[in-house]
Amino acid sequence: METVSIGEVIRRRREEWGASQELVCEGLCTSMTLSRFENGQQTPSRDCVVTMLQRLGLPDDSCYAQLTKEELRKITLRKEILSCSSMYARTTGEERELFRADAQKKIKELECIAKKDDVVSRQFLAARNADWIEEDGGHSRNEIMDMRLSAIRMTVPKFDLDEINRCLYSEDEIGLIIDISVQYARGGQRRKAIDILSQLIKMLQKRYPNHMRLSLAAYNYAIYLCLERRYEEALEIVELGRISSIKHKHYLSLPGFLHIEAECRYFMGEAEASEKLYRSAYHIYKAIDDLGNLKILVREAEERLNLTF
Repeated sequence: METVSIGEVIRRRREEWGASQELVCEGLCTSMTLSRFENGQQTPSRDCVVTMLQRLGLPDDSCYAQLTKEELRKITLRKEILSCSSMYARTTGEERELFRADAQKKIKELECIAKKDDVVSRQFLAARNADWIEEDGGHSRNEIMDMRLSAIRMTVPKFDLDEINRCLYSEDEIGLIIDISVQYARGGQRRKAIDILSQLIKMLQKRYPNHMRLSLAAYNYAIYLCLERRYEEALEIVELGRISSIKHKHYLSLPGFLHIEAECRYFMGEAEASEKLYRSAYHIYKAIDDLGNLKILVREAEERLNLTF
């Protein structure tokens, strides 16, 4: 059985894709460092290697063999911060505030252990801080947008919203692009958000057809298309997102796609189909305890179709 190093795997995929060393390691390390890594002469940080693997659509789980205690702690903290943030968004009252406090505590710890040249952790922290600043209010949409753009340009210095396809992206970088599109939509620029997500989904389908964030991009894209009354297009994206969610077992997003389709069907005059979809989405929202979206759905269904649950 042939055994190859991770550097060799990166080189092979990079050459298969016709990607330059500069494109793969942009914002992370020098092309000289990548060249040495590919030749087995040097090993960059774990985060640097993982980001390059993700940019090339390669699995990154093999990198756990290279972990130091500090790297393991950083990985753990990032996962716990995301988990706390997710639970904060899904809960209410005192429990909600406990999740926020826990997230903030872990953010401070990560800030303390992340070195100045650790651009991946610094990017993660910048994105999370932008989330909380937006949640608290007091900053303009433009300020929040600048924070998110600054965050992605920490690792993708040449990032251009009008030419998203020019670069390769990690999972976190793709997440930031989705966040930026959401920021445009919330600022009243839905068409700009649609353009960003259209570019992103085309790029994902071409380079990363099995990407875990495809369903999230599709979810936001379908919402904005529906709000722009582009219902047929929205339904196509709903189907794309639904298939992706099931394929990757991201079941938490399924009721959202059913909810969007219910809205589209209602506005297209298909009341019976809309009712069935509202009821299906209701039961899944309830099963996963998504109280925020459950309340929105109940209100909409009652106002539009006089439904009760």
